[in-house]
Amino acid sequence: MIKQVIILRDFVRGELGIDNSIYNSVNSLKDLFSYQINQATKLPVVSIFDCIDANKFIEQNNINNNFSNLQKWSFSFNNISAEAEKYLINSLQDSFVLGYHTPNILIETLIKNNIPFLDIFETAYRYMQDSFIGIRSNVKSVNDFTKENQLSIHTMYVFANYIKAYYNRRSTLNITENSCLLIGQTLSDSVLINGNSFASLFDYKDEIIKISKEYDTIYYKQHPFERLSKEVLKFLKTIPNSQEIYSNTYQILSNPNIKLVAGLNSGVLYEAKFFGKKSKFFFNKVYNYTQESIESAPNVFTILNSNSHIFKINFWAEVLKDIVETSFVDTKEDVFFENYQELIANYLNIVSAFELKIYNKKKSGSVLKKLKEKIHRAIYKY
Repeated sequence: MIKQVIILRDFVRGELGIDNSIYNSVNSLKDLFSYQINQATKLPVVSIFDCIDANKFIEQNNINNNFSNLQKWSFSFNNISAEAEKYLINSLQDSFVLGYHTPNILIETLIKNNIPFLDIFETAYRYMQDSFIGIRSNVKSVNDFTKENQLSIHTMYVFANYIKAYYNRRSTLNITENSCLLIGQTLSDSVLINGNSFASLFDYKDEIIKISKEYDTIYYKQHPFERLSKEVLKFLKTIPNSQEIYSNTYQILSNPNIKLVAGLNSGVLYEAKFFGKKSKFFFNKVYNYTQESIESAPNVFTILNSNSHIFKINFWAEVLKDIVETSFVDTKEDVFFENYQELIANYLNIVSAFELKIYNKKKSGSVLKKLKEKIHRAIYKY
């Protein structure tokens, strides 16, 4: 019998007890969804930290306190001791788990022990006005609902063509024919964990040099929130036909002279094919989607047709109805916001769609201005 809903994410991360970012993130997720879930189920919504002692979990995995933050973080992606797994599962009994960016090792542990869950992830596709929330679950009603309401891949192509039409009609970037775009990424992204280190473009120097010989120009664009490392920038400047580019990512993708997009595992690599470009993943392609005709699996997400679903009371009543008694509200009384993308983008710090001139005219100036200022500061601070 399900007695509560537990908010879970990659809690083995950072200096627990000192770095409160993960604690704050879990509590923020409670703020976002506890009301709707409670209205649909009458169940309490609690944090994973209300159920377990994260430091005890670390100790049971024999992680030495002298290990670096990275080793603590990467541990949860590689192994869980039998003792720690038992402690975790006992703490999750009679619960439904609402996950956010949950590591695959924890998802596999939930599946193995028949703990029902729904895991949310903001997908790589951020050029649309909506529809960038992916969901995976081991609950049939969740998978049935998301499949029935999944975003059409045809819509994804048409939205990309809409953006291409917008930019190519108004202004054309001065990009060399037969060029490549090398895309930057945050230095400590969870999808880049490679043993006890993070993958870096510097690890793929030979492949980048090879690409530079196959294309007339290799343009590189840094992540809006984090500059490339000094060693990567120094290396790129040794390539004669490399050139930094500062234009909007989607304006670059819209240019017909860009033939290839290369990088570690950036979301732009996933988006590139919808703009008619080839993609080169130097590192692992971590996430997959049912929209790509891939069958459901622990690492496969389904993109909902609208991210508004997850904020509605009736969504939670629908997806939880097979495991707990739920109550639906009249559709006219359900949750409604003017702009769900703005709500999600604000919370998750997603700026991609807000960069687009094509959408800017439809946004109020205050939020957009703050996001633009943040991007500007991140790009031009040295």
